Amino acid sequence: MLKRQGYIVLEELDRLCQNVLDKLASPSYRRRYPNLSPERLHQRYQAFRPLLETD
Repeated sequence: MLKRQGYIVLEELDRLCQNVLDKLASPSYRRRYPNLSPERLHQRYQAFRPLLETD
């Protein structure tokens, strides 16, 4: 519903997720957020994203 109404643009959300993944891969962020790995976030995002594609 949010996508259909224009509140969510999947391409922008994909870019935002990639930006966060890039930051999490840096050593300073790994020290700051040791329990959040880029791999884990990527897996969860990939599981969640198809739900956004449906109307």
